[in-house]
Amino acid sequence: MEEDRIVTTCVRINVESTLIDGALTVNGLVLHCPAFCVVDVTDLWLGPGLRGEDLLIPGRQGRVPKPKRRDVTERSLPMVIDGSVAIDGTPYTNDRAGLRATLFYLRANLGEGMPVTASLSPPPGTAGPGQSGTVHVMSITPGQKTGSLWNATLDLSIPNGALY
Repeated sequence: MEEDRIVTTCVRINVESTLIDGALTVNGLVLHCPAFCVVDVTDLWLGPGLRGEDLLIPGRQGRVPKPKRRDVTERSLPMVIDGSVAIDGTPYTNDRAGLRATLFYLRANLGEGMPVTASLSPPPGTAGPGQSGTVHVMSITPGQKTGSLWNATLDLSIPNGALY
């Protein structure tokens, strides 16, 4: 009996548990639903990549420090895709067909290759504004499958370096 409960828990996405660090929306699409979810958004809390070099002066020890500027930053976010259900929770009869339909849906709605707005709400119970900025969705790559669930990776390129 206990084993059946654990197996049931492992084969469905618990959407509420994916919102613990805030909800991610890209191009108006909330990335937390029964068919797919980003499971960890904490990489979006990190600062930007930086560019620029300190000045090297021949004959002088060390370098003269120069200010750094924000630069494009790549972030990879872990996702789970459930091939057994559609975005609205309607069941699919074939989980591979469901995975295919979900991937095509995400590609069509995330602005593949185009600059789009991403926003991250603050974690529940946290005061203050969320973060937002322009991103490029570079890819969604499915990985290992367990039951009807696929681990996946959402790769974002953030031109301004981070969401602010």
